[in-house]
Amino acid sequence: VFFVCAKGSRSFGKTLPRTLKKLDVSLCNASAKAIVALNLRHQCPQLEELDACQNNQLLSSAKHAHNLGESLPSALKKIDIKKCGASASVTSMLNLRQQCPELADLDVSLNISLVSTDAEASMLGQTLPLVLNRLRMRGCNASVSCLTAMNLSLHCPNLEELYVQG
Repeated sequence: VFFVCAKGSRSFGKTLPRTLKKLDVSLCNASAKAIVALNLRHQCPQLEELDACQNNQLLSSAKHAHNLGESLPSALKKIDIKKCGASASVTSMLNLRQQCPELADLDVSLNISLVSTDAEASMLGQTLPLVLNRLRMRGCNASVSCLTAMNLSLHCPNLEELYVQG
């Protein structure tokens, strides 16, 4: 239970080196507010990998996801947000296409409500970064119809790997 409060996260964030390339806050019971308080965009501008998986409250609301997206360093190339309770509408609010234009690897696996409808899937597809080359959606219960609605050939023209098992 490391990142429960924003105040503690803010203090910890101030101690992070500007040269940090990888940050793993998985299984920390982290909320979006706590991760935003780390001030990663300014404190760790060179951050390339963020592992925030299995933080059930991380993507609990669209507002929190929007704030989280705005706090992410633009240099991020890999994000793992599997099993964070994400839906397409909330995940879209991260605005990864604009906030993390270099993002090449995204893992949203085990978010069982990620793409429940074709409309949600289409919205999610439109917000994925154009340079994305690996998308993992294992265990998201994505139907063929939803995957089709994401229109990955248009929205992710550089996609090389797609994982949708289960």
